Amino acid sequence: MNIYKDIDRRHASSLSTEAFVREYEGQNKPVIVNSLVSDWPALQKWSPAYLSRACGSRLFRATSATATR
Repeated sequence: MNIYKDIDRRHASSLSTEAFVREYEGQNKPVIVNSLVSDWPALQKWSPAYLSRACGSRLFRATSATATR
């Protein structure tokens, strides 16, 4: 059973930031974005060991702009 079958799937190259905000983030609607970071340098660089060395004991929260606390 594919629990994600009803979720839109979009390729990163065909989804602008404005369209993402309008169609998904603004409506709080889920979307699976494919090929978003495949050529992002951090994908190769950011390992748990690297982040531990670079960030130490700093705490941070990664979230969307519309998330509530």
